[in-house]
Amino acid sequence: MNLNVGDKVIHRGSWGRDKPEVAKVTKIQRNEDEGTNRYITTISWDSFHAQQEEYVVGLSDGHWAYAYQINPVGWSTSKSTTGEY
Repeated sequence: MNLNVGDKVIHRGSWGRDKPEVAKVTKIQRNEDEGTNRYITTISWDSFHAQQEEYVVGLSDGHWAYAYQINPVGWSTSKSTTGEY
């Protein structure tokens, strides 16, 4: 299963403490590429969640998130801060 630009995800702001909200992924970028125009369009959820702060995801609601703050729509939000998906 992959995370793609355009996918809807469950997002928990405030470092994973806010209530879950649905947003659409607008961009995916590795932290090392911050400040550049290098973005990726797809990544496996396994790779994405394996490195919790390696990637930053831009969201349609204007927020951004690390891997531990988002999960696929339909996933149990009770596990969204544990790194399990």
